Amino acid sequence: MNSIVLINDLVKLDHKKQCLEISKEIFGELYHDIAFFNTDPNFIKLVAIKNKKAIGFLIAYFIDSKKVKLDCVGVAKKFQKQKVGSKLMDFFFNKKISKSVKVIAHAWKNKDGINAKKLNLNYGLKPVKNLGKIWANKCNKSFKCPYYLKTCNCESIEFSS
Repeated sequence: MNSIVLINDLVKLDHKKQCLEISKEIFGELYHDIAFFNTDPNFIKLVAIKNKKAIGFLIAYFIDSKKVKLDCVGVAKKFQKQKVGSKLMDFFFNKKISKSVKVIAHAWKNKDGINAKKLNLNYGLKPVKNLGKIWANKCNKSFKCPYYLKTCNCESIEFSS
């Protein structure tokens, strides 16, 4: 039987630890640490839960009262392409911010295309700028990038509502 995916605020330590494992799986070792999931209480921190286990997360923060940065959406590989990211985004857009707030997000672009492009487009976020290889100084140094091939291969694409 297929169980339901619930979206909640990310507050439980065990869920934060599970989100850290998801981050390692999809973004690479050391990209995030547990402190990232214990950020400022004013941050929007959501978790997708299935069978009492975290399977995805969304972190965002307000730049000012009219603008929010969608910092990170992560879904465990096993649960990707199952609308978990969409459920997180639905909750974020419908329950955490007003329609008048501008949303900014970054997605990485590599040889396989733009990560999260479809998800961003589905929520009215359009690509507005290629910021280039903004991670080049950190890539495979401060974190172990799963896409690293002798050099940084990812460009940052800024999306905005």
